[in-house]
Amino acid sequence: MISVDNADLAAEPGSPGRIATSEWLDRLIRTTLAGKLSPAALLRFGDNSYYLPSRRELALILRESQADRKQHMLERYDCDDFAYAIKGEMTAHAYDAGELRYGLCVGLAWGKFDWMTVAGQAVNWAVTCDEAVWFIEPQTDDIYPCERCTGGLELLLV
Repeated sequence: MISVDNADLAAEPGSPGRIATSEWLDRLIRTTLAGKLSPAALLRFGDNSYYLPSRRELALILRESQADRKQHMLERYDCDDFAYAIKGEMTAHAYDAGELRYGLCVGLAWGKFDWMTVAGQAVNWAVTCDEAVWFIEPQTDDIYPCERCTGGLELLLV
């Protein structure tokens, strides 16, 4: 486990989550997912800081999600489109929650996962306030621990 210093991770007033800098998240993800990242893996952050929700918050937002209610259409609305839709809904939630100053630490990832039969699929990933990395199957809203990734992570965006 990565130790947390107060300069990198602090509580967001009035919420159960925490705030983390992109530098801290980069270290956490590279440490947690060591051995699962491909040699040429790219990890990209769009912002300097992120809100780390509780797992309960994450599950509640996913329960309200409309993305998993769409029909899978090869090349038109497939795994990456589902993942983009979930990311969009997470962004909209942060926008609508006036008390949050930062976007949720939920992004997209391409890799291999034990619940899929095809390698190189797009899913969502999240870091929660307990410093855990999770993967989200955007077509079902199921949340999996990082151990369910079997490797080959090529790109992680948030």
